[in-house]
Amino acid sequence: MSRRLFAELGPIETRIAETVDGRLARLWVEGARSAFPGPRIGDLYLGRVRGIVPGLDACFVDLGEGPMGFLPRPRDLGLAEGTALPVAVVREAVDEKGPRLEPRSAAAAGEGPVPRRLAPAPELLSVALAAAGARLDAIAVEGGDRRALASLLSAAGAGEVPFRAQAHAGGTLFEEEGLGEAIAALQEPVVGLTGGGRLAIHRTPALTVVDVDTAAATAASKASLRRGTAEAALVEAIRQIELRGIGGISVVDLPVEGRGRGARALEAAARAAAAPVGGLKVNGLSAGGLLEVVRARRRGDLAAWADERCRCCATGYHASAGRLAAELLRRAVRARRAAPTGRLSLAAPEPVRAILERVGLEAAGLAGPVDWAAAGPGVIGVEAGSR
Repeated sequence: MSRRLFAELGPIETRIAETVDGRLARLWVEGARSAFPGPRIGDLYLGRVRGIVPGLDACFVDLGEGPMGFLPRPRDLGLAEGTALPVAVVREAVDEKGPRLEPRSAAAAGEGPVPRRLAPAPELLSVALAAAGARLDAIAVEGGDRRALASLLSAAGAGEVPFRAQAHAGGTLFEEEGLGEAIAALQEPVVGLTGGGRLAIHRTPALTVVDVDTAAATAASKASLRRGTAEAALVEAIRQIELRGIGGISVVDLPVEGRGRGARALEAAARAAAAPVGGLKVNGLSAGGLLEVVRARRRGDLAAWADERCRCCATGYHASAGRLAAELLRRAVRARRAAPTGRLSLAAPEPVRAILERVGLEAAGLAGPVDWAAAGPGVIGVEAGSR
């Protein structure tokens, strides 16, 4: 079994993928800290209490950047309006909800202004290396400083793993390994299943519904074969929930009814599939064939970074401006490498253009003449012209 870790440390987005025998097994994605400042899981702050809500037994804490943090049970801590206290971010902001906090020792506060960040979270690559453990056969990184990367790998206990690094080149490392295509597939609502059938994944603010459609594969099959197909679909559903970073409650609608032997076998298969993945809990199969899976939100979840709530309907999701800006930059860098002296025409919605201009095109590796064109929501494009 071959395990490899690939990392793209871009100026807008960090992507890290672990593969097992060439297949995507784990994924971490987040906006680059320089482009998207704000609280991350693992950040330590000295915050100030700005509002206590007795009905929730909670308070809001000013962190000095980003939205107000949410801290439960302030009465247990003897907090009052204006109190300064060290806190750690344990869950990042989601939609309109601010980051969730936990108190930390006052010894960490030291001297200085309030509020402020006391210590940043570890680099996302360190988080991925800790999750992968000592099982890696190779590590490849695009972007970042080679000396700093070598030091990071050594500190993570991966100093002896074969390692290669290259300058950022528009995500070519991920494209060469087929990872760009695999990640793009994770953002599609329909997943085809081997042997027929499909999964349809529907996210809402309250929960995610995964509909297992095995009709094409099971219409003329024996009962045992139908159960096998449903089991394979269930294992893939759990894999998709993990890779997509879908936090909270997911309900998998399986083509079974009742509480017979087949249903119990599916429930056992679900728990076996979830066991190797930390933070996944299977709550059981209902008589109607609904399996509830609960996944803890973690740093680097694809869904938290790549999707944002639709402002029109407030119930659906669409591609975030950060995700679109990162993809547009990758395409533009590759187009510039193919035509170093020509003009580039970039098409993007205003929020996407604003991110790229905030980062700086030259700082992002896109030197040379660039023209901009307006585009509708969710639409980006790159066109290379003559000089």
